[in-house]
Amino acid sequence: LAHQLAEVNRHFSTIDVNFQADTITALPAGDEVVVTREHRDLLGRDRYTRKVVHCFVIGNLFNVDEPGEIRGVHWRDRKARSHHWVVLAKTAGRDDWVLAHEIGHFFGLPHSRYPISIMNKRPRTKPDPAIRTFAKPEQRRMRARLRRYLKTKELVPTVAGNSK
Repeated sequence: LAHQLAEVNRHFSTIDVNFQADTITALPAGDEVVVTREHRDLLGRDRYTRKVVHCFVIGNLFNVDEPGEIRGVHWRDRKARSHHWVVLAKTAGRDDWVLAHEIGHFFGLPHSRYPISIMNKRPRTKPDPAIRTFAKPEQRRMRARLRRYLKTKELVPTVAGNSK
């Protein structure tokens, strides 16, 4: 998680945002594998709070649209659409960009076709994966979403080492 978080901060530094782990709580054993939409809803429904981006790290995360596993998802509770969180499978640790990609969705980004973008899921060799990040139009969109989140207090700024 520390490596993923460092990558998130590298990518989000383009919009002057930095994330920190605030509280780490073990999930019940039944939440280790997430298979259905209902389970995704229940994972965060009673744990959701405003002011932070919740990220649940689990063992296995299954695709609800087609067979197979995925490494991460940004999920909105189907009963309370304004409540949303990120679910990260332990297998995401192999790919530096997964958590940053999912938080990109949290900030309103769809999948894209920008070659530079980590929101582009298409296989490609250029540009080199080490220099991929958010495209300039995506950065503008995330800044606008950040302003909205701060205005509505969905997210709140913190001073390093002093969570609110």
